[in-house]
Amino acid sequence: MKRCPRARSRAFPGIEARAARLAAIRPQHMFASLLVNAIIAGILLGGFYAAVSVGVTISFGMLDIANIAQPAFILLGCYAAYVFNGCGASIRS
Repeated sequence: MKRCPRARSRAFPGIEARAARLAAIRPQHMFASLLVNAIIAGILLGGFYAAVSVGVTISFGMLDIANIAQPAFILLGCYAAYVFNGCGASIRS
C-alpha cells in the first residue's frame, strides 16, 4: 500500500507553515551562534597562549635558562582535561 506524502501533515495542521518559518529563521540563528562560539573559542585560546607565554617568560627571566619542564606540565594538564571531559566527567561541575 502506497502512503500519501501529505498524510502526516494532515494529522498536524499548519506544520508546513511552521516548518517554513523555522527554515527561514534557522540559518541566521545558526550563523550568529557559530560566530559567538568562534569568538569565545578564540578568546579562550588566546588567553591560554598568553598564560603559557607569560609563564615561560617569567621562568626564563628569573632563571636565565629555558625551563623545559613547563611545556611538559602544560601538555599533561591539557591531556588530563581531555581525558576527564571525554569520560563524561565535567570540569565545570
